Amino acid sequence: MGHLRNMLLAGTGSGLGAKLRLAWGKIRRFYLGHFRPGYVESKINLRRGECLRCGACCRLLYICPELEELADGSTRCRIHEERPKNCRIFPVDQRDLNDRGLVGGDMNEGPCGFSFGESG
Repeated sequence: MGHLRNMLLAGTGSGLGAKLRLAWGKIRRFYLGHFRPGYVESKINLRRGECLRCGACCRLLYICPELEELADGSTRCRIHEERPKNCRIFPVDQRDLNDRGLVGGDMNEGPCGFSFGESG
């Protein structure tokens, strides 16, 4: 199991390691959102900032079919009011921002509008 974890942590870019890390992040958020709501709430209380509508979180592992690119360069979710729990709670913690950096690092949108303090 340690070998798989190292592959996930080492993954950057679009290679297999990155895809495994992003897949693990989706599984982790699903688990946390459905089975550890107290943990999610405690972490979200540490979250600062706001969504900048860059759409990078909608490109984790695959491009969400509900992501719409707007003429001004921003994005919007076509099902924002009914979006899945994984989307509503993103980012849960710094690990999610690190995953977002895998897909957002080479784009022009810059860092995520959310951040976490040292205890996050």
